[in-house]
Amino acid sequence: MAMNPNPAHQNASSAGLLAELVDADRHPWLDACERLLRALWLLLALGVFLTAASGRPPRPQPVAPTGLIEAESLTVVAKSREFEWWLQPTTSFPGGSWSQDGHMFALETRRGDWIDLALPPAPAGEYRVSLYFTRARDYAIVSVSLNGQPLGEPIDLWAGSGAEPMKPVELPPRALGGDGDVLRIRVEDTNPAASPPFYQFGLDGVRLSRSGARR
Repeated sequence: MAMNPNPAHQNASSAGLLAELVDADRHPWLDACERLLRALWLLLALGVFLTAASGRPPRPQPVAPTGLIEAESLTVVAKSREFEWWLQPTTSFPGGSWSQDGHMFALETRRGDWIDLALPPAPAGEYRVSLYFTRARDYAIVSVSLNGQPLGEPIDLWAGSGAEPMKPVELPPRALGGDGDVLRIRVEDTNPAASPPFYQFGLDGVRLSRSGARR
């Protein structure tokens, strides 16, 4: 009579056979994964090399004009009604550079809307006021006043291209009391070529310089 095989030997043989079968099934997948990872690594390395070789200069950090008072630092004293006035990042705007990579943006405004901004305390005297606005295809025509007195003509903030920083608007000299001075920006109208919603505006900052002082 034939003897029964050793159970332990039989179990070991079965386990070995099972391992061989599992390995036979897994190896192709593991090889494919390794090849895929190598390809991804090579593509990543190639992308880094091409970016470095392109010689594209890094985006320059915007430099604020000397003495610029950031619009986001100006306290809102009052508004004609409730509308959005928020710090909008400008890093995605291709039209130029803004101080601190952002400007204060008036959203959902209408004709006749206004906002009063408190200027920081300064020695009393006569000052030239320079405003650094943003221009865009859907921006308004605005007027500016200081302590209730109009400053210059209405300013057209429309631009046919995308958003871009506007050259500083130099306004006539005015006397500042040193504290409690209020700047008002009011929406007057819109350019006939403007796009909806027509009456928005953006302000990067304000610059005050003593009359007669060198710029």
